Formats: sequence, structure tokens, C-alpha cells
Amino acid sequence: AFTKLKPKTIQDVRRLTAVAGTSVELQMFVNKPLDSAILIPTKTIGGELPPPISLDFDSIDTLRFSTQISLDATQRYRLELTDEQNRTNRVPSVFTLNVTSNRPPSIKVVAPGRDTDASPLEEVQLAAESWDDYGIEKLGVSYSIAGGESREFALQAVPITSKSPSGSKKRKGKNWKRADHLMPLESLNAQPDDLVSYYFWAEDGVAGGRMRRTSSDLYFVEVRRFEEIFRQGEAQPGQQQQQQQQQQEQQQGASAAKAEELAKLQKLVMTGTWNLQRKQSLLGGALPEDPEEFAGDADVLTQAQATAIGQLDELAEELQDPASRGMVESVRQAMGQSLVSLEAAVSANSYEPLPEALSGQQLAYQGLLRMRAKESEVAMQQQQQSQSQSQSQSQSSRQQQQLDQLNVDEDRNRYEEEKSAREEV
Repeated sequence: AFTKLKPKTIQDVRRLTAVAGTSVELQMFVNKPLDSAILIPTKTIGGELPPPISLDFDSIDTLRFSTQISLDATQRYRLELTDEQNRTNRVPSVFTLNVTSNRPPSIKVVAPGRDTDASPLEEVQLAAESWDDYGIEKLGVSYSIAGGESREFALQAVPITSKSPSGSKKRKGKNWKRADHLMPLESLNAQPDDLVSYYFWAEDGVAGGRMRRTSSDLYFVEVRRFEEIFRQGEAQPGQQQQQQQQQQEQQQGASAAKAEELAKLQKLVMTGTWNLQRKQSLLGGALPEDPEEFAGDADVLTQAQATAIGQLDELAEELQDPASRGMVESVRQAMGQSLVSLEAAVSANSYEPLPEALSGQQLAYQGLLRMRAKESEVAMQQQQQSQSQSQSQSQSSRQQQQLDQLNVDEDRNRYEEEKSAREEV
């Protein structure tokens, strides 16, 4: 039913291809009355051969046989006929029924199509294109601020029947759809240094009348401050005080760089957890299809999260700004929440702990972004102070030069007056 295709009759067929769940009625006509007609499977499924299928006689037309088959897996059948004299057909006919899977929708985020930043008052333009083999039922978007409640919106999906928005390709047919959405950061009460995550989702029908949801990659919007001023520091004279100031600036800049690298690692862990969690919706349950593969992937994420916690402890020892040091504990708690949930996923071999792990990872990533911004701000302030001191010293030096020049002029005038007085005498 989810395919929305009308029933079809195909004459004189030996090979048939249809989507899983399709109901097939085979009708066969013979040239003489028979005692039996049996379809014998020749392909093993799950290591075993399925049982033979007996065709039913038609009570009215004795030369017609039929049976109903539900297509679940690709199979080959050998047709064996036996007449009333117990004779069989010398060359049995072979029938091949190919089964194709109902593929999940594919989703491509086309706007902005990458991680970006925005001010707290902006409306971020989001857009996605999606394709499905039998059509999309719903297309929507979900987003949330790290640690906050997720908001979900079903969007109006428009068929793409001509050129794509980029104009580079022609996409025709009802299976291609596009949806646009403005994400208002002000309505979300987004604050500077907040992290907003979003993803698109699409729903298509599956066998049994159920709906299946597929999610896109996870993207992020970093909420920036209204004003960001960047200045290039100048090299200072080699005085001892200025050398110490430069060392402090370099140390502060190094802390900001380490916070940036740690944020990148945490983002990789977060993206990996999201991709692992997405498989749950496709499998339709909390148990992974391949337990060993799931355990291996989850264990890699667990080790990466533990590495991030170790790097955070090293960074904490180098921080000098009190505000930055105050952020460390909240980041460590969020990372710890993620680590505990990932370990639980590994031990239970289940997807269920992953949403809690992802929540902790988003909070940790947001905290690292704020720490990076704070360290960069402090380093910038130190550069500005250093420049201010340099300008003050330069001004004092110019004033001293002027005073020295005045003293020289005054001495020269006094000498000339004394010389003139002696000549008059």
C-alpha cells in the first residue's frame, strides 16, 4: 500500500522484480489434467531451504493452477508437474522472483549546507532537498539549543519538477521534494556563545502501514556576539616588562588554540554519536543489527570521549583567567555524562543511552566554544593593553625629547645674552 501503485498483470513471465511486501498471485495453465504442481525453492534463506509451495487446482478450469506468494526475499523456484500416470515434466521451468528493498529517503541540506554562525537576532535560512523511491510522506526540521528542549516542525514539501535551485541539474518527478524554513534565533532566546543544533527529517511508508523516519546529518549554528573586533598585535621593544607581557599573551593565545582543538575533538565525538543514533530509526528498534559492529563503533566513541576529558584536565592547568577556570567544571560534568552513557551503550549493546550521551556532548561543545571565546578575548585585551603601554611610552619619550629640546634652547639663549653683555662692556 505504501507504494501507491496499482495492481499489474504481466503475461508469460519467468522473472519478476518487486518491492518487499508485494503480494504476487501466480496463475499457470497446463495442457492436460495433473495430479500435482509444486514450486520447489532452490535458494537457501538463513542457511535453510524454504518449504515447497503447492499450487491449487481451479474447480472450474481444471487446466489452471494458482498460488499466492508474499515477497520477502529473492527466491528461485523449480516447477515440478506430475500427471495422473505419475509422470513428471522432463525439463522443469524455473521462476525467479527478485525482491528489492524499500530504500529510506535521502536528505541533502542545501542551505546553509554547513556549520555557520549568526547573531542572536538573525533568522537563519534553512533548506533541504529529499528523494524517496516511492515518495515522501512528510518533510520537516528539528532544532534546539544545547541542553534545551527540541522543537520540531513539519514543513510544506514542494515537488521539484524543473531545475534545482542551483540551476545545475534537472530533477523531475514527484519523488524529489524541497522544504524551506526560517529559524528565528531571537524567538529561541538564543544568547551569545550558545550552540544551536538542527537537522532535517523525512518520513516514508513501509510495510504494515507504518511510517519510517530518516534524519539528515547534524549541523550547528554558533551564536556570535554583536561585535567582534580583531586587531593585529605589534612587536614590542625588548624590555623585560614587555617580554613578560608578550609571554603572557602567547600563553593565553596557546590556551585559546588548545580550547579550539579540544572543541574540534568533541565535535567529532558528537557527530559520530549522532550518526550511530540515526541507525536506530532505520532498524526500528533499540537492538543493533550487527552487535559486534555497534559495540566497536561505540567503543571508539567512548575512548575518544575519555581522551577529550584528559585534554580538558591538561588545559585547565594552563588557564589563568578566572572566568575560563570557572567553565571547566561544567564542561567536565557534561563530558562525564557523555562518557557514562557511551559506556552504558557498549555494555548493554543498545542504542537507548545514545540520546543522553549526545545531550552531554552538545553541552560540552557549547562550553568549549565559550571557553575559546573567553580565552581569545583575554588575549586580545592583553594585546590592546600592551599596545596602549607602548603608545604611552612613546608619547612620554616624545614629551621628554621636547623638554630636553626646550632646555637646550634655554641654555643657548642664556649663553647668547651673556656673550652680548660682555661685548657691550
